[in-house]
Amino acid sequence: MVRLGFDWIDVVASDNHFSLSERVLPAYLAAYEVLHRTHLERVEECKQSIAKVTSQEEYADARCDLYDEEYRWHEQTQALATMALTLTASANKSFLDQMKRAVSVHTPSRLTVLWEASAAEADH
Repeated sequence: MVRLGFDWIDVVASDNHFSLSERVLPAYLAAYEVLHRTHLERVEECKQSIAKVTSQEEYADARCDLYDEEYRWHEQTQALATMALTLTASANKSFLDQMKRAVSVHTPSRLTVLWEASAAEADH
């Protein structure tokens, strides 16, 4: 019977800085900050345009621009969330592939275990 100790996974994970808060979160927050700042600037421009209108037609156009900006904001934040989830999935897959390689190196194959077991029986 092969006994595997999985305590070393924690060591490998910490050695490789496999932490979502160290990789994904900073990328997400940096992109979100830029998007949010740009969104607030555009909303302010739209509000200033609304304040300067002189006709119902201009008011309707300015309100439409504001609604369009809100729509873009929602679309961009959804895309950003998708990016963060993709980065998370990629980091998880890389980590799991690394663990799979490590386990395959440190774990004898089933054929090896059976061969050694049959050789031990033959010796007795």
